[in-house]
Amino acid sequence: MADLWSSTRLIYRGVDNEDEAFLADLSADAEAFLNVAPLLPVPRSKKAIQEYREYLQEPVFLLSAIVCLPPPPSASSQADTAEDKAKEKPKPTPVGVITLRGEPPRTSHHRHCDIGINLLRAYQGQGYGTEAIQWSLRWGFKRANLHRMSIGAFAWNQGAIRLYEKLGFVHEGVRRDFFWHDGRYQDAVDLAMLEDEWRTLYDHPQD
Repeated sequence: MADLWSSTRLIYRGVDNEDEAFLADLSADAEAFLNVAPLLPVPRSKKAIQEYREYLQEPVFLLSAIVCLPPPPSASSQADTAEDKAKEKPKPTPVGVITLRGEPPRTSHHRHCDIGINLLRAYQGQGYGTEAIQWSLRWGFKRANLHRMSIGAFAWNQGAIRLYEKLGFVHEGVRRDFFWHDGRYQDAVDLAMLEDEWRTLYDHPQD
């Protein structure tokens, strides 16, 4: 079994104040950002990035994690000099954010959450989103005692819908004309996975 805060190729850490520069990069690709956050597109100010970071740190999130690629393996050996050892070690490379938004305290007994994920465009299409979502499902069902985990997609983002279907999420409905996007109203697609469905698909003894 992988370490709690890692999966096959990725590691996960909390959101820190120092992450605002990365979050600015994540928000800079307006087209990609609109695929995960249907906000009115305006230039992102430093204050907006700060508010985004603060939002990710709100207690309503059961989990907010920076998705990272691990640093390259160290080539150090016992022969390293003291100067070499004093050099700053390579840090993980942040490539995205994954969140599990929970219920308010008075409805938390329903054991629901909503998954959100956003990756830098340069790291999309390489299976990192699949890996991060699978990791979050395991964390949610095995660690957080959730019963139902939902994920949404915008109708114009067919690639995301196909990915969620492939992962085993079940269609639950369509909210018609829910978003104004690119000059017209478009639908929101709702999918979810239940605890028993996840166990059938993923919770095998060798895990």
